[in-house]
Amino acid sequence: ATIERDNATYVLGAASPGRFANLELMDPGANDSDSDGMPDGWELSYGLDPTDPWDALLDGDVDGLRLDGGDVMDRWWTNLEEYRYVARTEEGYNSTLPNQSDSDMDGLLDGSEFFGYFLGETNFDCYYNPQLVYICDEALGQQARTTYTSLNSVDVGTDPTVMDTDGDGMPDGWEIEHRRWVGTSFNGGNNWSLDPTRADDAAWDADQDGLANLCEYQWSLVREAGLNGDLFEDFGETAESVATWSIPDPNLIDSDGDTLPDGWEADGQCTWSPLRVGVNPLNGSDLFENPDGDGYDVNKDGVLSQNEMFVNYLEYHLRSGLFLNNQTLDGTELPNGFVTDLFDNVSDFGTPEADFASRASGAILAGQIPVEKGSTDPFSADSDDDGMPDGWEIWFARWNVIEDEWTLNPLQPSDRWLDADDDGMTNWEEYNLIDSEFSETNSNRSSPQWFVTTLGSAYAFQQWPSASTTFSFGTYMTPEQYNL
Repeated sequence: ATIERDNATYVLGAASPGRFANLELMDPGANDSDSDGMPDGWELSYGLDPTDPWDALLDGDVDGLRLDGGDVMDRWWTNLEEYRYVARTEEGYNSTLPNQSDSDMDGLLDGSEFFGYFLGETNFDCYYNPQLVYICDEALGQQARTTYTSLNSVDVGTDPTVMDTDGDGMPDGWEIEHRRWVGTSFNGGNNWSLDPTRADDAAWDADQDGLANLCEYQWSLVREAGLNGDLFEDFGETAESVATWSIPDPNLIDSDGDTLPDGWEADGQCTWSPLRVGVNPLNGSDLFENPDGDGYDVNKDGVLSQNEMFVNYLEYHLRSGLFLNNQTLDGTELPNGFVTDLFDNVSDFGTPEADFASRASGAILAGQIPVEKGSTDPFSADSDDDGMPDGWEIWFARWNVIEDEWTLNPLQPSDRWLDADDDGMTNWEEYNLIDSEFSETNSNRSSPQWFVTTLGSAYAFQQWPSASTTFSFGTYMTPEQYNL
């Protein structure tokens, strides 16, 4: 700018205070040359100016509060406040980083953590009612946001210098992102499904999928490892294939949308074992995998086709129904055009009055969590450990109208002692006549080297000590006999 005075032109100029030392000089005898409350060395370390007294009031990394959850910052978390911050946890440190909006890299701005204000980071539209039913309601969510902004003490501040304030293994930002309020309306005093200041929430399971909150988070680390290419050697998963996986969600029973609950697929575990390749709570394409290789070769061509496999979908949904070709017996179509032939014979003696799960062994059901009760084990060809494989039992199972019971049931080990066709041989002996080389249960225990006997009123296996051979009857079957 210029001004004219006394027939002379004057050029007016200015420099930023401090940057060119036009207000304060660096004072070797003082640790805070510009007297702005921040030591010279600290300012220099983080790109501030030790000769500018006004930069104490600035918020260069823009990590303050946005009171309405939008893009406009309403309350700065100033450089001076960043310097003066005192750690709230033993693991934390004094002073946040004035040149980094998220000092602990947990997904939350430093100012939000200090003040305990997480409007924009919280999903208010979805919540759990007192019965833990998950509901999403935009109108109720807007009311919840309005209530939240009108109150000053809904949340307790977290430590912006520690990724995990409560030390429960889940980052603060992840907990805030996935937390949901509990109740019928939001009043500010509601419980949350996740809380970054409560370590005990690691064991909670609001979506009741059989996988605790901590495990849901740790499965996100499994996915991250896959994206980094670390799952190829042990699991055969490329980074490209992992990129198609779903993100684990502690508010979804089935994160990958394959109708199989996360807890059932993960077996309640927090990480993926190489022994469980073929079932994954983040990979929806495993719905029709068959990791334990069970089923029944219906057409006896020596190849187990998909319609003959006892796939993951059937292993889980056996808990609630029976199947026929491309639908359930109730007429519900199976997903993705899937067809099964395993259940073709279940109605031969009469229409079943119960499914397999409702007649399952009490001991088996007692060992299962609610979300998996009545399902079979996708990693065991013989879920009830009765010496007869699941697929074989299903293929030969019939509903006995007179006895009001299944002749064979993959969830009932006591059926091994029965004689479904009244031919004098128990079900166990019928299966274990097989050439032991092809046994799906125990190649060291075949018939007739072993047979069923009784000890008082109890059944037991007895070895035939005088047998002159270790071969089973099935060893001598010809291909023509096999194909009968």
